[in-house]
Amino acid sequence: MTAMTACSTAPGIRRRGRAWVITLGDAPRGQALDRVVRTVDGIVSADDAALVVDAGAVTSADDSLVEWLTAVGRRLPLCVAAPSPTVRTLLRSSGAGRSVPSASCMGEALDTVGI
Repeated sequence: MTAMTACSTAPGIRRRGRAWVITLGDAPRGQALDRVVRTVDGIVSADDAALVVDAGAVTSADDSLVEWLTAVGRRLPLCVAAPSPTVRTLLRSSGAGRSVPSASCMGEALDTVGI
């Protein structure tokens, strides 16, 4: 079953098994990231939830994205699917790449979170 939820900063939010998949827009920072954070907080309240973040379209981001990913990863299974070069660079340079798993494609990301 796939559920869609409106979010102006994420072109798509859907359910895949026990995982929520959120597709980030091109610049998730500031108020745009705050809306994503609120949306994700609202949908991942179930104890068995997992989150896959499709970050392939991100062209501009800052450390707040990495901080959010790290915090979410402490709360529930998380994987970043198809991270853009911008996101890969942020994860690598911040050292968060060791604690925030990423995968080259959606299927691999879903496998990583246990779907």
